[in-house]
Amino acid sequence: GRLNILNGTPFQTNETGPKDNRSPPKIVVFQLPNRSLGDDQDVCKLSFEDTHPPIIRSFSFPDNIAPHTSAFLNDVVVDEVDDIAYISDAGTGAIIIYDLKSNTAARFYKSEALKADGEKLHIAGKDYVNPTPVDGIALLPNRSLLYFCAMDSFKLHSVPTSVLRSLLPQTSSSTATQESVDNHVKFVGTKPAASDGMTCDSLGRIYFSGI
Repeated sequence: GRLNILNGTPFQTNETGPKDNRSPPKIVVFQLPNRSLGDDQDVCKLSFEDTHPPIIRSFSFPDNIAPHTSAFLNDVVVDEVDDIAYISDAGTGAIIIYDLKSNTAARFYKSEALKADGEKLHIAGKDYVNPTPVDGIALLPNRSLLYFCAMDSFKLHSVPTSVLRSLLPQTSSSTATQESVDNHVKFVGTKPAASDGMTCDSLGRIYFSGI
């Protein structure tokens, strides 16, 4: 299998210094060993290959895909057949599409569905307002639809993955625009609560965290 790791927040802030964005947002893909550990195996006796899996891709997103001073790469889901990763940018309100085979990326950002709603979150008797754009994402088992939601929103939306992929450099055409992708975004329904992460099981059922 593979392990996909995000360097999601390229900047760090402390009380005494400025933001440090020398490390750009990136995705690193590791190839994991194709075996499982037995219940009685000592993890301290693992081989070098087990503890140092090879890196098969390391891609630093350019500033026009994931802005280096404001991006917050949050969640990632992977189409393991076509080697496409879909990443939510909860800092600027965008979905990033990364093609592992061609090592290229695109950004979808022009949609009201990606923006924060500004809904009040009622937690333990208190109201909180934490405007956060697109955060949770989930991929259907057949890889045809990507579901997404803003963290402070009760609305669930979807967009065909084929349409998102049309923004990639090697597949883009004169008709592949931010507006044409937005035209395919659908309102799916209202969630019972605001949520951060979400996932989809093998039967297409979506599970949300509850805030």
